Amino acid sequence: MIIGIYGISGCGKTSLCREIEQYSSCFKIIDGSSLMDEIIPGGISAFKEMDDEDKYRYRELVIREIESRHRHAPYHTIVAGHYAFLKKDGSYEVAWTEADGDVYDYLFCIVSPAEKISEQCLMDIHRIRMTHSVSQLGNWQNFECKELEARCRLKDIPFSLLSSSEIDTRIVEFYKTMAQYNISELCKQLKLNSNNSYSIFDCDGTLFSGDCLDYLTSSDGIKGEAIRSIFKNRGDYCFESFFEVAKYYSKIPGNQMQDFIYRTSQSIILDPCMLDILKKHSFNRTLIWITSGFPGIWKLVANRYDLNVKVVGGNNLAQSEIIVSNEEKAFLARTLVEAGADVVAFGDSMVDAGMLKNAQKAVIVIGEKIRRELFEYLENHRDLSVIDIRQTQTTEVAK
Repeated sequence: MIIGIYGISGCGKTSLCREIEQYSSCFKIIDGSSLMDEIIPGGISAFKEMDDEDKYRYRELVIREIESRHRHAPYHTIVAGHYAFLKKDGSYEVAWTEADGDVYDYLFCIVSPAEKISEQCLMDIHRIRMTHSVSQLGNWQNFECKELEARCRLKDIPFSLLSSSEIDTRIVEFYKTMAQYNISELCKQLKLNSNNSYSIFDCDGTLFSGDCLDYLTSSDGIKGEAIRSIFKNRGDYCFESFFEVAKYYSKIPGNQMQDFIYRTSQSIILDPCMLDILKKHSFNRTLIWITSGFPGIWKLVANRYDLNVKVVGGNNLAQSEIIVSNEEKAFLARTLVEAGADVVAFGDSMVDAGMLKNAQKAVIVIGEKIRRELFEYLENHRDLSVIDIRQTQTTEVAK
């Protein structure tokens, strides 16, 4: 994907892009200014002296060069850009071209309080910025956002605002948006190659009664109590909690993480009852395993059992394109149902509650313990059943 992160001068585009790239090898920034210097005769200084027609031509040339170099790259390319520049006379020089509309796969626009942008411009010691009033900055930002949204709508480019004034929260907004976008794209692909019937399974606690973290050893470098304390401190299973976990995992050396993933995948024994259900459903339904844990483990488990399963998950900023929380699980089920699919969902905890609620048929799996709050949350579900894998028996829930 080629992703644009747009916003007016001083809003924090460059800082955000650098932070995203620092966290993950899945995203790389391309410096548009450096590319201009490289391919435009005379570089940026010569570009600034050109007339509007030549500027437009070179802007198109630069974005096409970005597409040529990065369309098939093994990572997502991020470009920090401007829709327009505010001139001294108060008018705007529009920098958007028709080629931009053809190249971008997703576009974000940063929205920040004009007062904060003004302050950041004054404090910037790395570059000299034109001085604009708070009112001018506010008008410029409104113009940029409205015009960008309209352009994206015309070209059918997904568009989102990053509206937090704090960079840490903006990063979370970015990852959350990308996670749900990737799940939407996955659903489109699944629909092309299926009969529109899906069985979605949570992994830990559902496919077997344990948790992958149960297999940790001192050599893995992962502390189970550190993971659990993140959820305890936040008090819920929201995206922000799983993002903090993903940041933690991204600091674990890759070889240690891979050793843990392989060793654990070889140790997991699927519950016989759940394995039987998987085999039966595989005859006429598409099987999806979605995990907020370790997708690498579950891909290896699926291979070991010779199961044709689509594994969806992500919990490591250094390696994963997406982060999966309770919200992404619910989003997957809801997106498929809204597209007219027949969806059965299996889960064991409140992390799966939204997914179960959105599916036409929900199956609560009782593993290590009974989750009373999950039963209460789903008590009015139109088609609810229970599998107790401690006893491997199936019962219907009384309506």
